[in-house]
Amino acid sequence: MQRAGLRRASCAARTGVVTLVQRHGSAANLNVHLHMLVLDGVYEPIGERVRFHFVPAPSDAQVKHLLTTMIARILRRLLHDGWLTEDAEQPRLDLEPQNVIDEFAAASVRYRIAAGPGAGQRTLTLRSPALARPATPKPLTVNHQGFSINAAVACTAQQRSKLERIARYIARPAVALERLSVDHDGRVVLELKQPFRDGTTHMRFALADWPRTGWLGSPRWCPDRARISPVITACLHRTADCAPASCPQPLALPAANVGTGHVRRHPAP
Repeated sequence: MQRAGLRRASCAARTGVVTLVQRHGSAANLNVHLHMLVLDGVYEPIGERVRFHFVPAPSDAQVKHLLTTMIARILRRLLHDGWLTEDAEQPRLDLEPQNVIDEFAAASVRYRIAAGPGAGQRTLTLRSPALARPATPKPLTVNHQGFSINAAVACTAQQRSKLERIARYIARPAVALERLSVDHDGRVVLELKQPFRDGTTHMRFALADWPRTGWLGSPRWCPDRARISPVITACLHRTADCAPASCPQPLALPAANVGTGHVRRHPAP
């Protein structure tokens, strides 16, 4: 409100957010994070119409302050709910040693094999030294204490095709079938969309270990995957007032072939 030049105490303006809970990282590891579409401003009702107040992008310092605030609140909530145990150095997860789901989740977070002959060992990776790159600071991206936030992706009101691509990205599934294959040894190979900084391009799993990597498990503390701001759902009847003028029609995309995906097999050498 303040950044939009409005006084919160005397203003009915509201913003809106669509949040999707993602449970997995790009390497099929357990990595709970949030994908969010956030309006770059607030809507102020004026009679039967609404007025949009644009807010410019935050600064790096503001993103860092936001992450610091989020870390404090998340840790406080997890401690209160009993998911974390207080520790002098750093709060730690309160996992049950005899709980199979907890064991799989803990192994997946650390890129470890959860069960079987290779239990405790690191997941096999394939690397290309030529693709290794140093860590470089990114704008509007902050990492701290195992938490991170990236606020660098944005689009204008008229960039409808870009908005659609962003919406599809935040709702994407955990694993893309076209990047899954089985090699000649019968191992599951997952090709990363983008190489890691150390040059890692693929993850390899024994077929028996693949379901144990943790990505199939649904954490008990995020049963619902989508969150839509009440501000958005309550104002659906005013879409015509909120949509930017002269918007192009949505892209005509081919229908998805749901359920027809297959895993490629590498020929034997």
